[in-house]
Amino acid sequence: MEERDLILDCALQNMPESFKKIVSKDDFIVTMSTRAQEIKSKTKDFVRSDIGQCVGVIPELEVYYGPDIGKIELRSLVAEFWTHFYKLDKLNYENVAITSGATQAFSLLFAILGYKQKVILSTPNWPTFPDTIAKAGAECIKFELINEDSRIRLEELSKFIEKEQAKIILINSPNNPSGIALTEEEMGNFAALARRHNLIIISDEVYNRIRFRDKPQTMLSFAPERTVVVSAASKEYLIPGHRIGFVISRCKELTNVFLKKLLRCDSSCTSVAGQDVIIPIIRKEVVELKNGKQPSFLVPVIKELRRRRDALGECLKSAGFGLMGDRLPDGSIFMLAKLPKEIKLSDVEFIEKAIEMKKFSGIPGSACGKPGWLRFSFGGMTMEDIEKFGKNLREVISTLK
Repeated sequence: MEERDLILDCALQNMPESFKKIVSKDDFIVTMSTRAQEIKSKTKDFVRSDIGQCVGVIPELEVYYGPDIGKIELRSLVAEFWTHFYKLDKLNYENVAITSGATQAFSLLFAILGYKQKVILSTPNWPTFPDTIAKAGAECIKFELINEDSRIRLEELSKFIEKEQAKIILINSPNNPSGIALTEEEMGNFAALARRHNLIIISDEVYNRIRFRDKPQTMLSFAPERTVVVSAASKEYLIPGHRIGFVISRCKELTNVFLKKLLRCDSSCTSVAGQDVIIPIIRKEVVELKNGKQPSFLVPVIKELRRRRDALGECLKSAGFGLMGDRLPDGSIFMLAKLPKEIKLSDVEFIEKAIEMKKFSGIPGSACGKPGWLRFSFGGMTMEDIEKFGKNLREVISTLK
């Protein structure tokens, strides 16, 4: 069986019948519009009356539809970047789909690959994942992949897979909410486990390049035949409001056919303005990589985030909080902190109290599958904010003792 067939076979077996009907039929409008666009580019007098938008009324304000699956220029740049940065076998634009943020990508992938199947969600987890999995018609089963000592629990996972007879797993590294990242050795061991159990891996790599320890790695390097990666411009390029997500896979049928047809009836197209913002940035990064340099865009971003991470960690430790793995996060913009033993409130009650006192906010760990812990975002706080946070945190702790 060819590498790509593992993912293709999984999709064809599992996706809902309604999806199968969509991806198996030709779309006359798309086919005709493509032909019309090509003729117009070569024939001056050809008139296009198929365009479903207003053109030439207030030209300076008009933003036109883009391709369903993203601009080929952006898809090609993402493919080039991933090929060079992660030293992968050559990818091209057909291996990349541009989505309306990572959330849309996950929503469609859970349905394509996991409909009516069990999807293992590695915890702690982004709170929206269980709902996104359920919305796709799949069953979410949780497993704590990394324990509080930051040890990856592969032996226990193997037994869990056998018990549940699951074939799909979602992993997230660096992790939201903990900031813990899998090491190169751990990713290799995980890939070997996935092969033994014939798992399909959906790899959430949204925070992959925001690293403070070790260099970024992708599961596509370790298990390309069974991995679908979801990334985004939201965190790495600081533009979450533009809603630009990436799906990257060796299986071109998934990215260039299935997602193309499903995205057309889901959102018509991804934000054109957002794509235009990110194209010149990634183009510059690709040039840097080809010239033997490291991409420069994130250098000042990571420098500032490291300062914030260190400052927030000091605030939390001095207030008696514990950190995952007893260390600062490896990456991401989040930190997971354990409530001090002397605090007798739950994580939800503690945050409620802090908000009631108008001191600070945070996400209870219970929402992320980690009760007794709290998630704080140093990405969303300036150094001045962190200084105020430390003062306010001490006031709340003092009140509760």
